[in-house]
Amino acid sequence: MNLEINPNSRIFIIEGIAGAGKNTLHQQLKEKLSNKLVYDYPEEAMLFSWKHGWIPGIDTMRLTFYEHFLDYCDQILSENVNSVFIVDWFHISHLIFLKLTDTKSNNRFRIIIERLKKLSTFVFIPIIDDSLIEARSAHIERVEPIWQIHLQKRLKQSGCTTLTEMYGAEQKKIISLAQAQDLPYSVVNVDIKKV
Repeated sequence: MNLEINPNSRIFIIEGIAGAGKNTLHQQLKEKLSNKLVYDYPEEAMLFSWKHGWIPGIDTMRLTFYEHFLDYCDQILSENVNSVFIVDWFHISHLIFLKLTDTKSNNRFRIIIERLKKLSTFVFIPIIDDSLIEARSAHIERVEPIWQIHLQKRLKQSGCTTLTEMYGAEQKKIISLAQAQDLPYSVVNVDIKKV
């Protein structure tokens, strides 16, 4: 995959469904940006581990974290023009997993989007064909019973009966949200050697 990177972008956000190739894309971006000072944050560091999802108040906690995280990004980017950030799951994932909304949270979220625009943000959205979703999103390496409980809760919450149905709908929603937010983005197919 040949990634086109705008040299003016300073924050790269990777938004995609489970199994779409976010980790692979993250590594490819990091390699492509090797001449920069790269601050990289996997989804767990952004409060998006699958284990975070059911913590009461996580939506508000994430908003507060984003506000402080963007303060930090602004500081680092101001101090060193050679710095960039790579972040897995951020603003779009927040909306995908959001449980409740209120006016105050919506206003905070709008401010976060405006800040991302000012910080020269670019969004990559790795996608996969629906026929590959079940195999790549199930994470068969996760053998803990709590992982299966998590998947069942996600399916129930989404109103879907299969991972393909749920993640297929989420993939479409991610692209739709990216279009609506007016941040530059690119939809990419990630070449994953092992399926």
